[in-house]
Amino acid sequence: MSGIDQGDKTRRVRPQHLPPDVAARRAGPVVFTETVGEDRYPADIMHLAELVPVVRERLNVPADFADDAILSSLKRVASKTSDRERWRSAFDCSLARYLSVRGRDLGHALQDLIALIPPPRM
Repeated sequence: MSGIDQGDKTRRVRPQHLPPDVAARRAGPVVFTETVGEDRYPADIMHLAELVPVVRERLNVPADFADDAILSSLKRVASKTSDRERWRSAFDCSLARYLSVRGRDLGHALQDLIALIPPPRM
């Protein structure tokens, strides 16, 4: 659907209607980077990747929720250093939203999730 929305906040354009220079830029590889602030430390990605099947089993996450989404939720929570930030990040992650839509007890699920993640490295 092309056009401008009622609030004039976004403009949706089909890819075939984009100018050639924009279409060429969008066709290039997309690189996702995350800046690490002073209060955040990078978590060991290999350890978090090994936790994906454990999280899936412990929280009874169905196969329709992708492993990459679980890993991104784990990375998001593990990047925080304080307990409060970890809880807030866990509550806002995509895994928590998925579990809440499925009718799960979020308090218990997030407690299990945070307990699986290693403590922050200092």
